[in-house]
Amino acid sequence: MSGLSDDKGEVFYNVYVDDVKAASISDAEYGRIWRQVASDKRVFCSQVLNGLAVIWNMLSHCFFVVPICFFWAVIALATHSPGSISTLLVAFRNATPESIRYSVKVTESVVVVTALASIVLRWAFGHGFGSINRVEEAIKAGVREHCGLSKNGEVTIRCVMRAASSADAGLAEPR
Repeated sequence: MSGLSDDKGEVFYNVYVDDVKAASISDAEYGRIWRQVASDKRVFCSQVLNGLAVIWNMLSHCFFVVPICFFWAVIALATHSPGSISTLLVAFRNATPESIRYSVKVTESVVVVTALASIVLRWAFGHGFGSINRVEEAIKAGVREHCGLSKNGEVTIRCVMRAASSADAGLAEPR
């Protein structure tokens, strides 16, 4: 915590490893680490590639899960009411081109809603499709290096403000 003066309010950051305070870092140093990470093209490219991988994972999930859901829906329909399958086939045989076009539009809507619901449910239950925040990783790695911390454990960084008069207010850490 060196370099903090008592005559004006200053911001610094406490660095915790696995919820145990390990070090402090000044606002200027933390800002330097942020600027260094923001100007690193490798981190930017890695984040873009990760975003593309997330999109790919979501699309492949849709092309895998949605057909399986419809397959099992048809199996359940055939098992629980076999007459409905034969009725459906007869209806397709006697259908007009107009009704088939309408059926295709409705089926497209059902497929899209099922795919979106599948994606939303997986995000809601914590499956991020491989989403990793590479910028946050790089910042934490820079803070670890600056503070001389080991590479083990989860790093948490909390902002702390030293009041203008440390004798009156002391250090105030947000909860």
